[in-house]
Amino acid sequence: MDLSVWTRLAIVPSNYAFYLLKTVDPRNLTVLYGSFDFNFLDIAIAFSVFGVFTYLFWIYRQQFLCSLTGWLWFLAVMMPTSGIVRFGAQSLADRFTYLPSIGFSIILLASALIPASKWRKRCIAAIIIALGLMVSLTTRQLPVWKNSEQLYENLLKQDPTHGFALTDRASRLWRNGQLDEAMVMISKAVESPTHSDTQRIMKAELLAATGQPEAARDYLLTSSYMSPGSSAGLKYFALAMISNQLEEYPAGLDYLAKAAQTLSRHDALYRDIYLLAVTLHYRLEDQQAALEWASQVPGLENREEIRLPDLLPYYLGQWKRLQRHEAVAYFRELIQAEPAATGAINNLAWLMATAAWSPMPPEEILGLANRIYETTSQNPVIVDSVSVAYAHAGHFEQAIDFARQAQRLLFDAGQADSDFYHQISLRITGFQEQRPWRDERVADRLIGRLYHSNP
Repeated sequence: MDLSVWTRLAIVPSNYAFYLLKTVDPRNLTVLYGSFDFNFLDIAIAFSVFGVFTYLFWIYRQQFLCSLTGWLWFLAVMMPTSGIVRFGAQSLADRFTYLPSIGFSIILLASALIPASKWRKRCIAAIIIALGLMVSLTTRQLPVWKNSEQLYENLLKQDPTHGFALTDRASRLWRNGQLDEAMVMISKAVESPTHSDTQRIMKAELLAATGQPEAARDYLLTSSYMSPGSSAGLKYFALAMISNQLEEYPAGLDYLAKAAQTLSRHDALYRDIYLLAVTLHYRLEDQQAALEWASQVPGLENREEIRLPDLLPYYLGQWKRLQRHEAVAYFRELIQAEPAATGAINNLAWLMATAAWSPMPPEEILGLANRIYETTSQNPVIVDSVSVAYAHAGHFEQAIDFARQAQRLLFDAGQADSDFYHQISLRITGFQEQRPWRDERVADRLIGRLYHSNP
C-alpha cells in the first residue's frame, strides 16, 4: 500500500478525536480548517481514547444497547469523511458531523433507560444544561455567518495563513481599488499551505491589473501548478487576455485556442472566449475571422462588419474581472470614436460613477455626464446620471439639486409614482448623508442588454 495511504489511515483516529472534541466543546469553529500535523503522541492518544470508548460500550451492551448503537453509528457514518479521502480544499470540516452526530443523540437516549432514581434525574439535568450551552454557543456563532466578509475574517482569526481567507481579503481589497494591499494578500495566499492554482492565476491577473502585463505573463508561464489539467483552461485564457493587453494579438489567439480546447463548452468562461476572439481579430483587422467568432455571440451574430462598439461586451467583462485600467482605456477609445453615442456614454458614466473604484478620475466622469446633459437636459435618466456623477466626485449639494430636477421632470411626465422616482428619493437621502450611490451590478445589466439587443 502507498505510504500516503498508510499516513491517512494513521491520522483517522486523530480526525475522529477532533470531531468528538468539536461536538462536545464547539468553540473556534470556522468554515474551513487548514492542514493539521498530528504527531505520534496525538495518534497514540486518539487510538487509546477510542479503544477505551469502544471497549466500554461493548462490555455494557446488554444494559445499554442504544449506546453501542450510537457509537457504531458515529464511527461508521463518519468513516467516508474521516480523512481517508480528502474533499476539496479541506480534510476536516464541521459540516461533516451533521449526520454522524446523530449517533451522540442515540447514546444520550440511554439516560431514558436508567431506572427512575437520582442518577436518571442527574442525567436529564445534565442533558438540559448541555442543550442550554449549545443554544448559547450557537447564538454566539451566528454573527460569523452574517456575510462572506465576516465568515472569512473569522477564518483568518483561526488560521492567519489560510489561502482561501487570504484570497477573499485580496479580492475585497482589489474591488475597492487597494491594489498594492491586494497584491500583498494574494502573495501570502500563494505561499500558504492551503493554496491552490486559483491563487496563482489570480496573482497573475492582479499583476496585469496593476499595469504589469509582462510580469503577469512570465509568472503564469513559470509557475508550477497543483492540478495542471483542470487549471489549464483558466491559465490559457488569462494568458490570452494578457496578450491582448500587450498588443501581442497572434500570441493571444494561440493561447485562446488552447483555452477553447481545454475548457468545456458549458463553462461560463466559454462566452468570454468568443468575445476575446472577436476582439483579437478586430485588432488584427481580420474582419472575416472576427465575424466568424461573432456569429456565436447573441447580439453580434448578424453583423456585416465588426466595429469598435461591438467590443463593448468584452471590455465590460474586463471591468467585472477588475481589469479596470484596460476597460477604461477602451471606454476612452470608444468615447473618442463615437462622440454622438449619448446612450452608451451615459451608461459608461453611470457604470464608473456608481463603482466603489474606477481608474477614471471622478472629475473626468463628471465631465462626461455634463457633456451629455448639455445636449439632453430634459431626459430624467440623463439628469439622474449627472446627480450620481456629482455625488461620486464629492459634490453632494449639486448632486441633490440635479436629483430633484430629475424628479420634477418625472412629475411633469406623470411618473411621480414610478419606481424610478422612488429610487431617486433613496439617492437623495444618501446624498444628504454624504454618501455616493453605489451599484456594482451595472456591468451585469449592461451585458444582459447587449446580448439581447438587435443589431
